[in-house]
Amino acid sequence: MLGFILAFISLSLTLIIHEWGHFLFARKFKVRVDEFGIGYPPRLFSIKKNGVVYSVNAIPFGALTSIYEGDKKNPENDSFYAQSFLKKFLILFAGPLFNFLLAYFIFILLFTVGMPQNLIPESFGAIPLKVPFYLAPIKALEFLGVLLRETFIGLGRLAVNFFLRLDISELVGPVGIMAISSKAFTMNIKYGLYILGIISFGFATFNWLPIPALDGGRILFLLIEKIQRKEVSQATENAINNFVFILLLILMLFVTIKDVRFFIFKD
Repeated sequence: MLGFILAFISLSLTLIIHEWGHFLFARKFKVRVDEFGIGYPPRLFSIKKNGVVYSVNAIPFGALTSIYEGDKKNPENDSFYAQSFLKKFLILFAGPLFNFLLAYFIFILLFTVGMPQNLIPESFGAIPLKVPFYLAPIKALEFLGVLLRETFIGLGRLAVNFFLRLDISELVGPVGIMAISSKAFTMNIKYGLYILGIISFGFATFNWLPIPALDGGRILFLLIEKIQRKEVSQATENAINNFVFILLLILMLFVTIKDVRFFIFKD
């Protein structure tokens, strides 16, 4: 039970930090933020400060940031669409960036106290388990570089398996992530932190992918508009994002069913 609680808190923290990145950059650029909430509605209680509602919600997982986007054709000064390309890019980029930084600091800590050896895949090569604290930031960055390489290799394999064979056996959803994290935290805190670092890095990488409905997809629309010097209509962008979001939800449903069968009802 303790492992499950620690995994639940850690994974929720990953989502909170993601939204906190969007929130901080939006506020820095004076974009209106209507709400920053811990968990998901219905709302339990809230306070309002400097125009922002800070809420705690009934579903105790993750977080939400309500940034005022405005109308693309006639954007108000404090809206997202009224900002420059760079500011919009940074607001969208910041969420995954904060997840990347979380993973980075976790691996700095682990290289300082000692990495869990039997969790590092052989494909990563010879990686030191412990280094002096002053070398830990460098080793953590090197490790993230190796992890990035392995992530893209894995994504390529997943894409081939999915699009050519409709094989989702290697995909893991929230249920699988919770099961793996709970088991890791049950073993010891270092194992749990290692899995949390992998998940936070994976969440950052996934959200940076140029897929509509994700942060990377929205950045892709910004780049298209910048290159062609013409805005993609708000209706078109919303339609594409909503369509892909529905597809992702359907995929997540099948992955969740697979995870429940494997992790919960496994013999």
